Amino acid sequence: MKRKINILVMALLCAMAIGGCKGNTVEKKESKEPEITEAAATPIATNQAEQQTEETETPKENEEKGQPDPQDTKEPKKEDENEQKQTKEPDSNKETYKVVLKKGEVTSNSKFQVTYPQIKGWSNKKSMEYWNQVFASANYGSKDDGVDAYTLKTTVMTQNNELLSVLMEGSIRYEGINETTSFAYTYNINMKTGESYRLKNSKADLSKIEDKLMNENYKIATKNQNVSMVAVLDTLYLNNEKDDDVARVKEALRECDYDENNTNPACYSYWKNGKVSLVFGVDEEIGGYTIFELK
Repeated sequence: MKRKINILVMALLCAMAIGGCKGNTVEKKESKEPEITEAAATPIATNQAEQQTEETETPKENEEKGQPDPQDTKEPKKEDENEQKQTKEPDSNKETYKVVLKKGEVTSNSKFQVTYPQIKGWSNKKSMEYWNQVFASANYGSKDDGVDAYTLKTTVMTQNNELLSVLMEGSIRYEGINETTSFAYTYNINMKTGESYRLKNSKADLSKIEDKLMNENYKIATKNQNVSMVAVLDTLYLNNEKDDDVARVKEALRECDYDENNTNPACYSYWKNGKVSLVFGVDEEIGGYTIFELK
Protein backbone atom coordinates (compact mmCIF):
# COMPACT_ATOMS: atom_id res chain seq x y z
CA MET A 1 0.00 0.00 0.00
CA LYS A 2 2.73 2.44 0.92
CA ARG A 3 4.53 1.44 -2.23
CA LYS A 4 1.54 2.44 -4.36
CA ILE A 5 1.26 5.78 -2.59
CA ASN A 6 4.92 6.48 -3.21
CA ILE A 7 4.51 5.62 -6.87
CA LEU A 8 1.56 8.05 -7.19
CA VAL A 9 3.45 10.83 -5.44
CA MET A 10 6.41 10.34 -7.72
CA ALA A 11 4.11 10.36 -10.73
CA LEU A 12 2.55 13.64 -9.64
CA LEU A 13 5.95 15.21 -9.09
CA CYS A 14 7.06 14.13 -12.54
CA ALA A 15 3.90 15.52 -14.07
CA MET A 16 4.44 18.82 -12.32
CA ALA A 17 8.03 18.88 -13.43
CA ILE A 18 7.09 18.19 -17.03
CA GLY A 19 4.43 20.90 -16.94
CA GLY A 20 6.96 23.40 -15.60
CA CYS A 21 9.36 22.51 -18.35
CA LYS A 22 6.71 23.03 -20.99
CA GLY A 23 5.72 26.37 -19.46
CA ASN A 24 9.30 27.58 -19.55
CA THR A 25 9.54 26.59 -23.17
CA VAL A 26 6.43 28.60 -24.16
CA GLU A 27 7.61 31.68 -22.31
CA LYS A 28 10.89 31.57 -24.13
CA LYS A 29 9.14 31.26 -27.49
CA GLU A 30 6.86 34.22 -26.67
CA SER A 31 9.84 36.32 -25.64
CA LYS A 32 11.54 35.61 -28.95
CA GLU A 33 8.60 36.77 -31.13
CA PRO A 34 9.07 40.52 -30.40
CA GLU A 35 12.76 40.17 -31.22
CA ILE A 36 11.90 38.71 -34.62
CA THR A 37 9.28 41.44 -35.23
CA GLU A 38 11.73 44.23 -34.41
CA ALA A 39 14.38 42.69 -36.59
CA ALA A 40 11.93 42.45 -39.50
CA ALA A 41 10.65 46.03 -39.03
CA THR A 42 14.09 47.63 -39.09
CA PRO A 43 14.83 47.31 -42.83
CA ILE A 44 11.28 48.49 -43.74
CA ALA A 45 11.70 51.66 -41.72
CA THR A 46 15.12 52.19 -43.29
CA ASN A 47 13.68 51.83 -46.80
CA GLN A 48 10.97 54.42 -46.07
CA ALA A 49 13.52 56.85 -44.73
CA GLU A 50 15.65 56.34 -47.84
CA GLN A 51 12.62 56.96 -50.05
CA GLN A 52 11.79 60.15 -48.16
CA THR A 53 15.40 61.30 -48.46
CA GLU A 54 15.33 60.71 -52.22
CA GLU A 55 12.08 62.63 -52.57
CA THR A 56 13.37 65.62 -50.63
CA GLU A 57 16.70 65.65 -52.45
CA THR A 58 15.22 65.53 -55.97
CA PRO A 59 14.45 69.32 -56.20
CA LYS A 60 17.93 70.08 -54.87
CA GLU A 61 19.45 67.92 -57.55
CA ASN A 62 17.34 69.68 -60.19
CA GLU A 63 18.42 73.05 -58.87
CA GLU A 64 22.06 72.02 -58.94
CA LYS A 65 21.65 70.77 -62.52
CA GLY A 66 19.93 74.00 -63.50
CA GLN A 67 16.63 72.28 -64.30
CA PRO A 68 13.74 74.60 -63.28
CA ASP A 69 10.44 73.31 -62.12
CA PRO A 70 8.20 72.91 -65.20
CA GLN A 71 5.42 74.78 -63.41
CA ASP A 72 7.74 77.73 -62.81
CA THR A 73 8.72 77.96 -66.49
CA LYS A 74 5.20 78.49 -67.81
CA GLU A 75 4.75 82.12 -66.76
CA PRO A 76 8.23 83.32 -67.87
CA LYS A 77 7.55 81.86 -71.32
CA LYS A 78 4.46 84.05 -71.59
CA GLU A 79 6.49 87.09 -70.56
CA ASP A 80 9.14 86.29 -73.14
CA GLU A 81 6.48 86.00 -75.83
CA ASN A 82 5.07 89.39 -74.83
CA GLU A 83 8.52 90.94 -74.93
CA GLN A 84 9.14 89.50 -78.39
CA LYS A 85 5.82 90.89 -79.61
CA GLN A 86 6.72 94.31 -78.24
CA THR A 87 10.11 94.32 -79.93
CA LYS A 88 8.60 93.18 -83.22
CA GLU A 89 5.91 95.83 -83.10
CA PRO A 90 6.70 98.34 -85.86
CA ASP A 91 7.21 102.01 -85.09
CA SER A 92 5.24 103.96 -87.69
CA ASN A 93 7.33 107.08 -87.16
CA LYS A 94 10.73 105.41 -87.17
CA GLU A 95 12.98 106.46 -90.02
CA THR A 96 13.47 103.98 -92.87
CA TYR A 97 16.47 105.84 -94.31
CA LYS A 98 19.87 106.93 -93.04
CA VAL A 99 21.66 110.25 -92.95
CA VAL A 100 25.43 109.98 -93.26
CA LEU A 101 27.66 112.92 -92.36
CA LYS A 102 30.36 113.03 -94.98
CA LYS A 103 33.67 114.77 -94.37
CA GLY A 104 34.93 117.33 -96.82
CA GLU A 105 38.53 118.08 -97.68
CA VAL A 106 40.75 118.77 -94.67
CA THR A 107 44.02 120.60 -95.22
CA SER A 108 47.13 120.29 -93.09
CA ASN A 109 46.58 123.68 -91.47
CA SER A 110 42.93 122.87 -90.67
CA LYS A 111 41.57 125.77 -92.69
CA PHE A 112 38.88 123.52 -94.14
CA GLN A 113 36.83 121.46 -91.71
CA VAL A 114 33.57 120.31 -93.29
CA THR A 115 30.79 117.81 -92.62
CA TYR A 116 27.74 117.73 -94.87
CA PRO A 117 24.83 115.27 -94.99
CA GLN A 118 24.03 112.57 -97.50
CA ILE A 119 20.79 110.57 -97.48
CA LYS A 120 20.97 106.79 -97.94
CA GLY A 121 18.18 104.25 -98.49
CA TRP A 122 15.36 106.70 -99.23
CA SER A 123 12.71 105.05 -101.39
CA ASN A 124 12.23 108.35 -103.28
CA LYS A 125 15.44 107.99 -105.28
CA LYS A 126 14.87 111.02 -107.47
CA SER A 127 14.43 113.34 -104.49
CA MET A 128 17.33 111.67 -102.69
CA GLU A 129 19.64 112.39 -105.61
CA TYR A 130 18.45 116.00 -105.79
CA TRP A 131 18.93 116.75 -102.08
CA ASN A 132 22.28 115.00 -101.92
CA GLN A 133 23.50 117.30 -104.69
CA VAL A 134 22.21 120.33 -102.77
CA PHE A 135 23.99 119.20 -99.61
CA ALA A 136 27.23 118.45 -101.45
CA SER A 137 27.24 121.89 -103.07
CA ALA A 138 27.65 123.41 -99.61
CA ASN A 139 31.16 121.97 -99.41
CA TYR A 140 34.11 124.18 -100.30
CA GLY A 141 37.55 122.72 -100.78
CA SER A 142 40.98 124.28 -100.67
CA LYS A 143 41.00 124.35 -104.48
CA ASP A 144 38.01 126.68 -104.66
CA ASP A 145 39.12 130.08 -105.92
CA GLY A 146 38.80 132.95 -103.55
CA VAL A 147 38.12 130.84 -100.41
CA ASP A 148 40.93 130.93 -97.88
CA ALA A 149 39.25 129.11 -94.99
CA TYR A 150 35.93 127.35 -94.57
CA THR A 151 34.21 125.37 -91.80
CA LEU A 152 30.84 123.67 -91.80
CA LYS A 153 29.19 121.57 -89.11
CA THR A 154 25.99 119.62 -89.74
CA THR A 155 23.56 118.62 -86.99
CA VAL A 156 20.49 116.48 -87.68
CA MET A 157 17.68 117.88 -85.53
CA THR A 158 14.76 115.69 -86.64
CA GLN A 159 14.81 112.48 -88.65
CA ASN A 160 11.68 110.44 -89.19
CA ASN A 161 9.45 109.27 -92.02
CA GLU A 162 7.71 112.64 -92.23
CA LEU A 163 10.47 115.21 -91.76
CA LEU A 164 14.21 115.62 -92.05
CA SER A 165 15.39 118.83 -90.37
CA VAL A 166 19.06 119.75 -90.58
CA LEU A 167 21.01 122.66 -89.07
CA MET A 168 24.26 123.71 -90.75
CA GLU A 169 26.60 126.15 -89.00
CA GLY A 170 29.90 127.44 -90.34
CA SER A 171 32.29 130.24 -91.17
CA ILE A 172 34.06 131.46 -94.29
CA ARG A 173 37.00 133.72 -95.02
CA TYR A 174 37.97 134.91 -98.46
CA GLU A 175 41.47 135.55 -99.74
CA GLY A 176 42.72 139.05 -99.13
CA ILE A 177 40.05 139.68 -96.47
CA ASN A 178 40.94 139.34 -92.81
CA GLU A 179 37.33 139.18 -91.64
CA THR A 180 35.70 135.81 -91.10
CA THR A 181 31.96 135.62 -91.66
CA SER A 182 29.86 133.26 -89.52
CA PHE A 183 26.61 131.87 -90.84
CA ALA A 184 23.89 129.31 -90.22
CA TYR A 185 21.07 127.94 -92.32
CA THR A 186 18.74 124.98 -92.32
CA TYR A 187 17.12 122.47 -94.63
CA ASN A 188 13.70 120.99 -93.91
CA ILE A 189 12.52 118.21 -96.20
CA ASN A 190 9.06 116.71 -96.38
CA MET A 191 10.00 113.03 -96.59
CA LYS A 192 6.55 112.12 -97.91
CA THR A 193 6.74 114.39 -100.96
CA GLY A 194 10.45 115.20 -101.26
CA GLU A 195 9.73 118.94 -101.28
CA SER A 196 11.00 121.74 -99.07
CA TYR A 197 9.13 122.06 -95.80
CA ARG A 198 8.77 125.75 -95.00
CA LEU A 199 7.57 127.33 -91.79
CA LYS A 200 4.46 128.78 -93.41
CA ASN A 201 3.50 125.30 -94.65
CA SER A 202 3.71 123.77 -91.19
CA LYS A 203 0.99 123.57 -88.58
CA ALA A 204 2.72 126.23 -86.50
CA ASP A 205 0.74 129.35 -85.71
CA LEU A 206 2.78 132.24 -87.14
CA SER A 207 0.90 134.78 -85.01
CA LYS A 208 1.91 132.97 -81.81
CA ILE A 209 5.51 132.75 -83.01
CA GLU A 210 5.48 136.46 -83.72
CA ASP A 211 4.20 137.19 -80.20
CA LYS A 212 6.91 135.03 -78.64
CA LEU A 213 9.62 136.82 -80.61
CA MET A 214 8.36 140.30 -79.81
CA ASN A 215 7.89 139.47 -76.11
CA GLU A 216 11.29 137.70 -75.93
CA ASN A 217 9.66 134.41 -74.97
CA TYR A 218 12.59 132.37 -76.21
CA LYS A 219 15.97 130.94 -75.25
CA ILE A 220 19.14 131.87 -77.11
CA ALA A 221 20.73 128.64 -78.31
CA THR A 222 23.92 130.14 -79.77
CA LYS A 223 26.85 130.08 -77.36
CA ASN A 224 28.19 133.17 -75.65
CA GLN A 225 25.43 135.37 -77.00
CA ASN A 226 23.00 137.76 -75.40
CA VAL A 227 21.05 138.92 -78.42
CA SER A 228 17.64 140.56 -78.29
CA MET A 229 15.10 140.85 -81.04
CA VAL A 230 16.20 144.47 -81.48
CA ALA A 231 19.49 143.35 -83.02
CA VAL A 232 17.61 141.03 -85.33
CA LEU A 233 15.25 143.80 -86.38
CA ASP A 234 18.22 146.03 -87.20
CA THR A 235 19.41 143.39 -89.64
CA LEU A 236 15.93 142.80 -91.01
CA TYR A 237 15.56 146.52 -91.61
CA LEU A 238 18.31 146.34 -94.24
CA ASN A 239 16.45 143.69 -96.20
CA ASN A 240 12.88 144.67 -95.47
CA GLU A 241 10.87 147.63 -96.69
CA LYS A 242 8.14 147.38 -94.07
CA ASP A 243 7.58 150.42 -91.90
CA ASP A 244 7.37 148.91 -88.42
CA ASP A 245 9.04 146.11 -86.49
CA VAL A 246 5.97 143.86 -86.23
CA ALA A 247 5.41 144.03 -89.98
CA ARG A 248 9.06 143.11 -90.59
CA VAL A 249 8.83 140.06 -88.32
CA LYS A 250 5.58 138.93 -89.94
CA GLU A 251 7.05 139.12 -93.40
CA ALA A 252 10.22 137.33 -92.30
CA LEU A 253 8.18 134.42 -90.87
CA ARG A 254 6.12 134.13 -94.05
CA GLU A 255 9.29 134.00 -96.14
CA CYS A 256 11.24 131.81 -93.73
CA ASP A 257 13.25 128.85 -95.11
CA TYR A 258 14.52 127.98 -98.56
CA ASP A 259 11.99 127.69 -101.34
CA GLU A 260 12.48 125.47 -104.34
CA ASN A 261 14.65 128.17 -105.96
CA ASN A 262 17.00 128.25 -102.94
CA THR A 263 16.61 132.01 -102.63
CA ASN A 264 18.19 133.25 -99.41
CA PRO A 265 15.30 133.92 -97.01
CA ALA A 266 15.08 136.39 -94.13
CA CYS A 267 15.23 133.58 -91.55
CA TYR A 268 15.47 129.81 -91.19
CA SER A 269 13.68 127.29 -89.02
CA TYR A 270 14.42 123.83 -87.74
CA TRP A 271 12.41 121.36 -85.68
CA LYS A 272 13.62 119.55 -82.59
CA ASN A 273 11.45 117.38 -80.33
CA GLY A 274 8.37 118.80 -82.03
CA LYS A 275 9.30 122.43 -81.28
CA VAL A 276 10.45 125.07 -83.74
CA SER A 277 13.59 127.19 -83.47
CA LEU A 278 14.44 130.19 -85.63
CA VAL A 279 17.78 131.26 -87.10
CA PHE A 280 18.32 134.95 -87.85
CA GLY A 281 21.31 136.70 -89.34
CA VAL A 282 22.82 139.51 -87.24
CA ASP A 283 25.82 141.79 -87.46
CA GLU A 284 29.17 140.01 -87.50
CA GLU A 285 30.27 141.87 -84.37
CA ILE A 286 27.45 140.14 -82.50
CA GLY A 287 28.18 136.73 -83.96
CA GLY A 288 26.89 136.62 -87.50
CA TYR A 289 23.74 134.72 -86.60
CA THR A 290 21.59 133.89 -83.60
CA ILE A 291 19.24 130.99 -82.82
CA PHE A 292 16.03 131.46 -80.86
CA GLU A 293 14.51 128.34 -79.28
CA LEU A 294 10.87 129.26 -78.78
CA LYS A 295 9.31 128.40 -75.43
